[in-house]
Amino acid sequence: MEQNYLRKIIRKNAWSPMFISLVFVFIALAGFLSESEKWSTLFTPLAEGTSVTGIQDLYAKDKYYFQLKNADIYFLDYAIYSYDTVNGVKTSEEKLSQVYGIIYYDDGYLLALLPKDYLDMSDEELSSVTAVANLQALGDDQYHQEAYEEMITSLSKAYKVDPSTVRESIPEICVTLTEHGRLGDQFLFLVMGLILLISASVFIYQLLIKINYKYSGFYKKLAKIGNPEDIEYRINSEIAGERYLYMSVLRPAAYTGLITTDYIIGKINHPLAIHPTRDLIWVHLNTVKHKSHFITISKSYQILFYFKDMKSPISINFPKAAIATELIEKIATTLPVMCGYSDDLKKLYKKDYTAFVNLALSRKHELEHMEDNLNSDNTQETTDQY
Repeated sequence: MEQNYLRKIIRKNAWSPMFISLVFVFIALAGFLSESEKWSTLFTPLAEGTSVTGIQDLYAKDKYYFQLKNADIYFLDYAIYSYDTVNGVKTSEEKLSQVYGIIYYDDGYLLALLPKDYLDMSDEELSSVTAVANLQALGDDQYHQEAYEEMITSLSKAYKVDPSTVRESIPEICVTLTEHGRLGDQFLFLVMGLILLISASVFIYQLLIKINYKYSGFYKKLAKIGNPEDIEYRINSEIAGERYLYMSVLRPAAYTGLITTDYIIGKINHPLAIHPTRDLIWVHLNTVKHKSHFITISKSYQILFYFKDMKSPISINFPKAAIATELIEKIATTLPVMCGYSDDLKKLYKKDYTAFVNLALSRKHELEHMEDNLNSDNTQETTDQY
């Protein structure tokens, strides 16, 4: 005997969104932690960098973003190119995405990674650059390390001194100038924060449902079709008395389903749904093909239940077609409703929902009338016997 069917299915269907929301919480937290060095200066006033020693101090204080001011820039013969690959094979031409350069101040030099648009700037514009920049250690990127070595080589040749001497006076950091300042990372931070907030809220909500199933939106929907407690009592009573047409006993929440003479419980897409059988107008089997690379690898089956005041049908999933087909036959002999698939009905449902409902209702009334006549004939036959 089932003990409180509604509580059981509500709690069962809370597991999936609870788990998914928890995964997103961890993803957002991992994102925050992996980019933690940025957050301290993401929304704060920008410190100014006007010298090599000043920028070194900012780096030592973990100031990821700063305002680069009055810097002279020279280009290196070194850049970053991008291209698409499929299974490790290049599929497109290399495209220049960023270019490396040298930042020059009176007290020394720094490695710089610049947007490719800087190549179009005039010598005058490159002699006093002011831009939002961030700081990275060379070890964070192989390209930075290679470009740093290229810069050491270029300066040692220009000054005709040993590379080791040049290396001692140039900090091993990379100054990256961004095209849109901090906007990209600020947007990412806000999106991650929103994901964290929504995911945490969903997790807490599902946890509350596990504690008290009456907090669920599904239980609250019962108020739209009647008194929730009365509906719950009637459903549990019919299950206890085994007066139901179908009740899923499969463990996966995807197979949730119940059909009594008064109510049908299933799903609309993923959320749980319930509706009175008195509004049921059409029932048919639907086969879902699961494909991979255009090849059908498996099939699943579901019964779709259409109601006169709901445009989206309620579905109940089944592992085998035979089970669903047998149930449709049982419904056809128990409830006055159209059963069986029809292309014409399906096309009308998609094209003109109102006309579909009117046609389905007219056929339902015909079935009810036939059932009434049959009952009347049976009653008369019984009377004649006496």
